Amino acid sequence: MAARPIDPHTLQRIDAVRDALLACAPSAEVAEKTLFGGYAFMVNGKLCLGVGEDELLCRIHPEQHDAALERPGTREMRHGQRVMRGYVFVEWASLQTKAQFQTWIEQALAYNPLAKAAPRRRARQQAGQRTKGLRA
Repeated sequence: MAARPIDPHTLQRIDAVRDALLACAPSAEVAEKTLFGGYAFMVNGKLCLGVGEDELLCRIHPEQHDAALERPGTREMRHGQRVMRGYVFVEWASLQTKAQFQTWIEQALAYNPLAKAAPRRRARQQAGQRTKGLRA
């Protein structure tokens, strides 16, 4: 099935995030890919930010999670019933100024060096194969 096209408004937001990342972290290794039904920015091999039609996904320090949720236009990310601490959705409508937008970008970039990268798919599969024989 072909991916649905990204609407022009979302493309503008993707460009804005890309520009902000390049301005704040010019030496960082930035990769872009589709993820979670949106568009993700990986910084140094780790998910940092995501762009959706209505929200910006920010990966922040888990210790800042609760304080971040007190800010207007935010909600936590959930995987089923599990809260994903350190992942916060921010409504685009709540980002009225460039400073508000920039704050979220900087907060995500500040946590990036501390964040753990998700294991590569092949490494996860091999780890599963190694442990299968160890179970009794």
